[in-house]
Amino acid sequence: MFEIEITIGALAEEPLCQIFSEVGIDSCAIYAHSEKLTEDEIWEAKNLMPPDGLCRVVGYTKEEDTERLVAQIEEKIAAFADFGFELGAYTIDVREIMDIDWAQEHKKYYAVTELDNIVICPLWDKETLTEEQKRKHVILLEPGAAFGTGLHETTRMCMRLLSKTVKAGHSVFDVGSGSGILSILASKLAASHVYAGDSDSLAVAAARKNSVLNEVTNITFFEGDFYRFSNNSRLWQMSI
Repeated sequence: MFEIEITIGALAEEPLCQIFSEVGIDSCAIYAHSEKLTEDEIWEAKNLMPPDGLCRVVGYTKEEDTERLVAQIEEKIAAFADFGFELGAYTIDVREIMDIDWAQEHKKYYAVTELDNIVICPLWDKETLTEEQKRKHVILLEPGAAFGTGLHETTRMCMRLLSKTVKAGHSVFDVGSGSGILSILASKLAASHVYAGDSDSLAVAAARKNSVLNEVTNITFFEGDFYRFSNNSRLWQMSI
């Protein structure tokens, strides 16, 4: 993976992005003083922000022939003068950067976790479970964008509460179900039915997928907020 960084006049920000696209660089980042930084970005502003009046446009490519790309970029920058629009002086820096497979990299941060009589297991670690762990309430998860991996203290607190209070025959409403981890646990604790709602369609899809991994079939998933269903509270004995 290569990073092509161009520091140029601030007015060239959009034309340069177009040039990147034309030479086959579809991924780029822009740093300019016209942008309002978020609080999370402020800490790195000193290193990323160019001097006043300039912008920094950074493109990312797997193309190894970066000399050819740079030549094409320089040619297209010069061509703007034919239309009476000088982009001005600029500098180009090319760096090779580490190419990380993030789909695999995030797996380093998830491992089998035990909480009392509950075992939370990432799907890829399923074969590593011991016989003792298999005798507990095992929840298989494919951690993704949805909240609820069993690592956060609020999730763990709710899991302990469920373990102590859910009885066979109870129905449960999981408000903001995220990954579905609490709904799946309630099902494994012998709840008669679980209603699991989330306002995020991606979370609902992730929860459905995790329920299939755990072979639980008594969960009704829906997209929406609590207030739409609050009039049906007679359907469940517990809300989480």
